[in-house]
Amino acid sequence: FDEQSAALGGLRRVEFTILTLVQGNPDVTARQLARALAVTPPNIAVWLDRLEQQGWVQRTRSEADARVQH
Repeated sequence: FDEQSAALGGLRRVEFTILTLVQGNPDVTARQLARALAVTPPNIAVWLDRLEQQGWVQRTRSEADARVQH
């Protein structure tokens, strides 16, 4: 049992940080998050997948550029 994880609702510290960044920047992209956290885009994608599966975030395609998700 990890007390810190329980205090964050079962989230890992990095996942909580991602949620905080998304809350303050609703149109942020995965690439911007990766830069802000100094991680690679594939790593941020794994965390975003997990957060999306748990219902914490929802990704949408950019209307301006289909390669980008907000």
